[in-house]
Amino acid sequence: MITFYKSQKDVAQALKLLIDDYWEQKIREEDFINRLNQIIANNQDMVFKNNDFTSQVKQRLGKKRTKLILKVTEEVSK
Repeated sequence: MITFYKSQKDVAQALKLLIDDYWEQKIREEDFINRLNQIIANNQDMVFKNNDFTSQVKQRLGKKRTKLILKVTEEVSK
């Protein structure tokens, strides 16, 4: 599985596919959380800017997916 991406578009697409697979129950919750955190950790500068999602990532993911990402990353940081 690739965890380093070269553009915001690629990161957003990977996150979108990962979340959709989770919602369709194609992957387990534990695997989803691990992959999500790995992608975000390896591409932090392309996903977040000034403690918010970058505009391109936010537009491509939509509100429901960004809320899920924030919820998962908050749980991990606790």
